[in-house]
Amino acid sequence: TMPESNEKVLPGLMMIGAIINTYESHGVPADHLHLVAVFHGPTIVAVTDDATYKARTGVEHNPNVDLLNQLRKAGLKTVVCGQSTMAQHYDFKSIQYAQINLSATVTFINLETRGYIKINQ
Repeated sequence: TMPESNEKVLPGLMMIGAIINTYESHGVPADHLHLVAVFHGPTIVAVTDDATYKARTGVEHNPNVDLLNQLRKAGLKTVVCGQSTMAQHYDFKSIQYAQINLSATVTFINLETRGYIKINQ
């Protein structure tokens, strides 16, 4: 889900941060969590460099970067749908904060067969 303004952080990233904080506050270390954020559709812009973010949204700085870096440092894996990336004409080099996978659907299938639970946000 996109935020109400391009100057705000994606709600899904905030939710992931809250999940990590909840587990950590109950003594579960970050390295025991296995979290993957999959970006597809309009959310791809959240993992782009500042120049691309500005070109797509008009906002000078990608507001997701600081939180993305914190979450990734805490162990969050970030992937982006390659099909959506191509369909929306992104330059692959502009995807700075996620690994480009074949497709979100294939990623979801692979993760779910490995026991991951999909939380839509």
